[in-house]
Amino acid sequence: MNNKEYKHQWYMKHKKLTIARAKIREQDNKLYLKDRRRKIKIKVFRWLGGCVCVDCGMNDIDVLSIDHINGDGQRDRNSKKCGGDAMYKKLYSCLRKGRSPPVDLEVVCRNCNWKRYLTKMRDNG
Repeated sequence: MNNKEYKHQWYMKHKKLTIARAKIREQDNKLYLKDRRRKIKIKVFRWLGGCVCVDCGMNDIDVLSIDHINGDGQRDRNSKKCGGDAMYKKLYSCLRKGRSPPVDLEVVCRNCNWKRYLTKMRDNG
């Protein structure tokens, strides 16, 4: 019996166990990645000035986000292709390279970010 046949027989004999282990690894990997994203987000927020909303003082990491002070976030995301997690990874890369934080970004909660957007829309038009 060659190696390929042996592996196939072993898999068929232990199929339930193999599938169960794969599911556990998948769940562990999801938890690991979720935790890693959260740690990167916290490090980026601290680099940008702290894990607190600059407008209202909210410090719940789950509702904090990055706001472009000049209101050019959409253009920035389109040009750099860095929306969502990619933006945090890009900023984290800059942090690790010892660069200073961009001056046009600040940490705000999603509520204050939305209020800023609505105020801007109301004022412009």
